[in-house]
Amino acid sequence: MPFLGGSSALGGTIDEKRAEAARLQTQIDVQAERIAALDRQFDSARDKAGQADAAVSQARAQLTEADQRMAQIGVRLSSAAVEAYVQGSSVSFLEQLATTDGKDLSVRTQYFKTTASGQRDALDALKSAREDLSLKRSRLEQAQQSARSAASAVDGQLEAVAKAESNQRNSLARVNGELGQLLREEQARRSAEALRVAQAAAAARAGAAARAAVRVSTPSASASAGTAEVSPGHTPPGGLWTCIRQRESSGNYRSGGGGAYQFRPETWESLGGTGRAEDADPATQDAMAMRLQQRSGWSQWTTARGCGAG
Repeated sequence: MPFLGGSSALGGTIDEKRAEAARLQTQIDVQAERIAALDRQFDSARDKAGQADAAVSQARAQLTEADQRMAQIGVRLSSAAVEAYVQGSSVSFLEQLATTDGKDLSVRTQYFKTTASGQRDALDALKSAREDLSLKRSRLEQAQQSARSAASAVDGQLEAVAKAESNQRNSLARVNGELGQLLREEQARRSAEALRVAQAAAAARAGAAARAAVRVSTPSASASAGTAEVSPGHTPPGGLWTCIRQRESSGNYRSGGGGAYQFRPETWESLGGTGRAEDADPATQDAMAMRLQQRSGWSQWTTARGCGAG
């Protein structure tokens, strides 16, 4: 497992990422409060706009009704005028006097005058009311436009804040991902360091055990010959490895059945070896043994536990 760097440098990076994540979370919380407040403002502005719409619709309906009533009164006034004219001019005054006592004509004329006067008064009142309604409608339409503009402005602010919050959430997700990766790397570094310390301690114990084993054992002639075949300039790995070689093959790199570490043929091939393990030079056998230990641990050798492997 690769070593991932000093804890101080990496720890500082982790602290920076944690601070950045906390800052982004604070900003998101503030934006969430702004969104809630703007939501309330938008609801209020939308209600006011709805009320203004209803008021404008009512004013328009009242204005339409006033126009219709004015038209009706105008028609009646026109009819009354025509009828008064017909009654007053189609029969001469002398004829009216000859056929009546004069009272019918004066009564009818007075009736038309009274009726027309009342219609004109009503028409004047309607005109005044219509002017008031027209002014009221104008004011309400202005209020309606203002309410709609206010609702639109709040909606625009709400959209902008929501977009900013979304960007901040994306940034927070990215920072949290980077922080998680840094934490995993830190954990891996600590695990590697702990493994290195454990291996060093195990190697020290194995070295002591191997030295004790060498003192009490009598190497065979083949073992002495095998040990003598180590290439000049090559130093076999010591500590735990010395004990394993001694117990697996009496330290003989040419020992049949897998060399100094007694590799199985399929294991040797899976490590990239060719031919038989015992035919490989000692440096190659040592390298393959360490590669196998890194891949599968000390359990590949039944003698490892007796040599002090954990």
